[in-house]
Amino acid sequence: MAITNSICIKQCSCNKFTITDTSDWDTLVPATDIVSSLFQIYNSEDDLIFTTDTNEYTLSVEADSTTPTFLDGEYRILVTYIDDEDNEYIIEEFVYNVCNIKCKKEQLIRDLALEDGCTSCKDEKLKLALEASILFQALCAAIICKNTSEADKLLAWLEDKLINYKCKSC
Repeated sequence: MAITNSICIKQCSCNKFTITDTSDWDTLVPATDIVSSLFQIYNSEDDLIFTTDTNEYTLSVEADSTTPTFLDGEYRILVTYIDDEDNEYIIEEFVYNVCNIKCKKEQLIRDLALEDGCTSCKDEKLKLALEASILFQALCAAIICKNTSEADKLLAWLEDKLINYKCKSC
């Protein structure tokens, strides 16, 4: 049985997702009747990258990345609850992570602000920072509009632009 209630997904420091059930259980079944909770995270290739289950109702879990950070891109969050009558309640949400590319963009802007002199290099960085900021805003708009294919293109474009943004010599 699919329910329309939802979960809240927050990210911390690019390496942790916090998933919290925000469902109004009184409209379905009391939360005290839930006997099993399963939280799963799938990456954009639909590989299971995190799972945890308990033999009780679990309101919230924290998922730590097994690599230094969660990669940027779309993730599918699946939460399954089973009640004492073996009824299954499934909540599915999608979240698009942009933490790493946002960090690169912000680092570029910080480096630009701290740079003294070197005007030709600074001009190039300024152009790159402006382009990255515009592309990042377009990426956020694509995510809000749930246009994953466009978001993927913009993310790839940003990753390519910011791969080596440092001024090598002046």
